[in-house]
Amino acid sequence: MVQIADCGDSVAATKTLGCKFDTMLQRWIPVDCYGKAHSELFLAKYPRKWYYDTNLEYEMDDAIARKGEHQVSFTPSDYHKRHCSYTWELTSRALREQ
Repeated sequence: MVQIADCGDSVAATKTLGCKFDTMLQRWIPVDCYGKAHSELFLAKYPRKWYYDTNLEYEMDDAIARKGEHQVSFTPSDYHKRHCSYTWELTSRALREQ
């Protein structure tokens, strides 16, 4: 049986559990699932700005977006394609490593 690691329901709990914030996923994930090099590769290849609002008027500093302590963030719609391809690559990698 596979035990799925839990990252808690708050930033404080997440950090205590040793989880990492994946900017491309926009969520906290277990450290064993986090691939910093892969995430950084996508962020460098497809740079983007993050915003506090849906109108993309109030820009969020990149350092804040990468910390994962914000409630919500927004970015232009092309992110959806990048996010999906990133997720597919993570899934493919996980299947190969089984």
